[in-house]
Amino acid sequence: MKKVSDEIETIDSNIHSEEEFIKFLDSHKKSVANRIATLKDEIGHRIGEKELTRQKIEENVGTAAAVLCNLTNRKRYEPGRCFKDEVVGIVALLGTVNNRELSRMLSVYLGEDNMLAVVCKTLDAANYFEKYDTDGNVDIHFGIHQEAANLGVPISRRFPIICLDEIRPYNGSLVWNTRQKKLNLPSPHSETCKGFHGFAVNLINLSAENLEITTSRGHGLRETLLYRLFGELQVYETRNDMRQAMPHLRNGAISLDGGIIKGDGMLLLGYSDPEITFPIMPDAPDILEDSEDVFFKVKKMNAEKNVLETVENKIRKAEEKWQKLVMKRNKKKRKFDEMAGVMSQPSGSQLE
Repeated sequence: MKKVSDEIETIDSNIHSEEEFIKFLDSHKKSVANRIATLKDEIGHRIGEKELTRQKIEENVGTAAAVLCNLTNRKRYEPGRCFKDEVVGIVALLGTVNNRELSRMLSVYLGEDNMLAVVCKTLDAANYFEKYDTDGNVDIHFGIHQEAANLGVPISRRFPIICLDEIRPYNGSLVWNTRQKKLNLPSPHSETCKGFHGFAVNLINLSAENLEITTSRGHGLRETLLYRLFGELQVYETRNDMRQAMPHLRNGAISLDGGIIKGDGMLLLGYSDPEITFPIMPDAPDILEDSEDVFFKVKKMNAEKNVLETVENKIRKAEEKWQKLVMKRNKKKRKFDEMAGVMSQPSGSQLE
């Protein structure tokens, strides 16, 4: 009986240890959950839409944009070291718009390849992304292809790279009394046209950080990248408004209800809902600025979420272990009680 009693005592000790461990883990879980809640409050709405766009890009496995986003998040991508400051980013992440309809239609107009295009300042930086062997085949052990292989997600399709220094910039004046430095494009109509919202190139909002990006000749993103992508594309409220303005179109037009005119005489019909769209920021674009503080808080919050998941797994395993110990203890206790019952019964000689 002493052996069984000692075993029960040992099990009781182990049960107590598991209970204390579970209490510790519960306390740790609450602390981690509180830290996550605090980080969410600190980040607020500054990254909501932009982070969502970034995540959607990362989900486009097999694209250069997804690889670049993954590497940027890990602070690992240094193209040739001297080129690390020459990579501007992904088109879809370089600006914001005021509403969902505009975001959708600008994204449809550009198409996914252009939305996922990588933007560099110089041709030298672009050339570091890829090189070729003597037969003209892509060297998968170089540049972004090597990084993609290291991530286990090789690039499986062509990808555009836009070199700002190689773009013929807008050669007109800017509206200097606006912080967004919009292009001073002449009105396409002799009088106010129904439903006209403006030129697409001026409806993209740039953060203070992106407004400072310039080419070697001093031209900004709006004069180069955005003008290259949109030209003098006009934006209207409805298809009917857009069609009424057809005599005044130079580079085509879009309407917020789904209409697209590309160049002279080409209309795009049907409907599409693009996966990759410009982030929506109805207020000041600086709130969504790509600041180091926001970036690291997002990374820290994601790390804390991983910690929380690990702690929850440990709690689950500890509870399973505790339950097994309780069952084992109950089994031993029944055995002990049975033995005690037998020992307490009078022997045959005592009955006589």
